[in-house]
Amino acid sequence: MFIAQMLASENFRAAKTARSSRIWGKALLVAAVVGAGLTPSPTHAATTDPVITAPAPGTVLPNRWDGSVTVDLSAAPSDDYWYSLECEGGPYFSGVAALHEHVAGDPSWSISADEYIVGPATCEATVRGGETGAYTSARWTVLGPSVTFDAVNVSQSEIFPIIRDGYADTVALAWWMTADATVTTEVRDDLGRAVKTASLGMLPGTGGQDHSWTWDGLRQDGTVVTPGDYTLTVTATGHDGISRSATKTVTAATGIRESGWKTSRRAGAQASKVTPKRGCLSIYQERGRSVTLDCARGRGSVAIWRFTLPVNAASVTYSVRGRTVCCTQNPRITSRLRSATRYEVKVKVLRGQVARIDAVTIHYKVRTPI
Repeated sequence: MFIAQMLASENFRAAKTARSSRIWGKALLVAAVVGAGLTPSPTHAATTDPVITAPAPGTVLPNRWDGSVTVDLSAAPSDDYWYSLECEGGPYFSGVAALHEHVAGDPSWSISADEYIVGPATCEATVRGGETGAYTSARWTVLGPSVTFDAVNVSQSEIFPIIRDGYADTVALAWWMTADATVTTEVRDDLGRAVKTASLGMLPGTGGQDHSWTWDGLRQDGTVVTPGDYTLTVTATGHDGISRSATKTVTAATGIRESGWKTSRRAGAQASKVTPKRGCLSIYQERGRSVTLDCARGRGSVAIWRFTLPVNAASVTYSVRGRTVCCTQNPRITSRLRSATRYEVKVKVLRGQVARIDAVTIHYKVRTPI
């Protein structure tokens, strides 16, 4: 009978401390062979392979797994075993080194990691005998962190999609997530009926990135929705399989919109009507741009400028440009809407006044159904 010698101590220490992006550990076992001067053959096949018992192969592990592994060696042959653990997923890559002195018949070998394994990751452990070829491996999935929403908003609470004129026809649903997740969106009407759904796939949740999805005010079949309240829901499912949802409500409506200001201008000399009373003069400049109402020796004078408006005009205002030539009192200026499409501005000069009118301008908005 003899006892196989222990590996050289220098090699033993090197195997124990070796680390890199993939770290290997060597388990040293003292092999005892009883026989008539026989030694183990490098090509000797294992009668029973080691078995990784914990975590069980195929197990789905929670985020921040502690990395501990248990190997059943109770029926494994005596040998020098190599052990490796590596995890890949996202930015994570790790390895674990371990050393175990084993003699045939020992029940198990427990290995602990130096740090938690942060998911999402896929991990694989292997145990291999250097002399006998005994081998086992196992793979696990480490879940990522649960997802939550930091913020969920809509670009506007009211949209006008019924008339497709490009004005407020759509609404954007925006959100932030704390972790990567598979995202879907859904629109339902006020009776809970599904209107439109969309699958956005896996979206990142790091760095506070703002995600958004735009609802165009249409159903899944492309038809326009009817006026009413609609709920927009975003659902995120994390790597751990847990889903979170957030909902916002918007109103689809019709209405009237007033566009930006439009103008119509006429020169002072283009008055529609000038009515001077006794002693007043109406003086036109040679170029026909202005008119002077001179009542220095008369009883008064009235000039009217008439404008044609579109039927959908609204918020009509006016401005008169000119100056008072004589005396301190300004002329009286009034306006009125004579009909839905006729608007007039009146300038009245009183006794003893002289005023020059250079231009009369009206300003209005256009009302448009939306």
